[in-house]
Amino acid sequence: MKVLFNLALPCVIFRNLYNNKTLDLDSLYLFIGGIIFQLCSGIISIFVFWFVKDKTIKKLSIFNSLALNTALFIFPVMSSVADDGISKTILFCVANDFCCYAVLRPLYAVLGISQNKGNDAFETDEKKKNLISTQEEPMTEIKIDLPQLPELTNETQQYKIIEPNENKVTTTAENQAGYYSFLKKIFNEETQKIIKETLRAIFTCVPLYALVFGYICGLSHIKVPHFIIACIDVGANANTLLSYTVLGIFFEWHIPLKYLWPSVRVVLYRTIYGLIYGLTIYFSCKPFIGDVARFVMLVSPLTPPPLIDTIYSVEYKVSPVDIPILINNLSIIVSYVVILLLMVILNPSFN
Repeated sequence: MKVLFNLALPCVIFRNLYNNKTLDLDSLYLFIGGIIFQLCSGIISIFVFWFVKDKTIKKLSIFNSLALNTALFIFPVMSSVADDGISKTILFCVANDFCCYAVLRPLYAVLGISQNKGNDAFETDEKKKNLISTQEEPMTEIKIDLPQLPELTNETQQYKIIEPNENKVTTTAENQAGYYSFLKKIFNEETQKIIKETLRAIFTCVPLYALVFGYICGLSHIKVPHFIIACIDVGANANTLLSYTVLGIFFEWHIPLKYLWPSVRVVLYRTIYGLIYGLTIYFSCKPFIGDVARFVMLVSPLTPPPLIDTIYSVEYKVSPVDIPILINNLSIIVSYVVILLLMVILNPSFN
């Protein structure tokens, strides 16, 4: 997985962007289209899965409705369909990459921490119950006679009693308590850890650097030495084989049937929403968007969810991890069938 993500995939991105010497209006449409797709997907999924009773399944359903696995799934397809297919797909996936690292990782981290806290609290309660039940004898009561103190003289003096403003004191105390609790939530160790891990994932993302340097070298017409280009070609040519190998490794069918319907529900949502979005763009934007760009916006939304859903579930100990795995498995099969049918029915030509 690391070889594919840190070597083969960056080579594919750099090679295609290096050969792309200009940016046209289609590039802008693809970039904006990717942002609109991700935003609408997240907002609509909240309403679709809002009435799911199990809170964990509801959150996992929303998380797995976001992002796309275009790098492993659609890059090999686009490389055989059009010469600039991958470079167009990369532009559509800029918002998708941001969603994968800056949105999904914190969401899974928060869910995993909340689940682990609940488990720790449950274990603590069980320990307390066991401790109470193991007490063999109750504690005996010891009475101690205290000596009598001499009576104090009751001297009455006139004092002036100043009554405080109770409303003001209560309001000030509540504001201070709310302010400090808000600061604790923001600056606690768990939040800082999530922020650090998210930033580290973004700044250590090798494909992101390949994206930046590929555009800089391509648009600035900077010549890269032939030896480096040859090495990049070797790494890029291995992407297709490695992609399908990784997709096959993540297949797992020994999953309880109780997770089948929640997973099917997410796959149906992703497929229906992807078809509506893609077909709308493909047929309504024909006058002002090129054929390749429209085809990218047609098939990219139909790709499966990214494998990082499963990786984050394992990393942050989110349970049940079977749901992201089953969603990914079902989505791969459905995506292959739907994209194949669309290519047969529409028969796109990019001459």
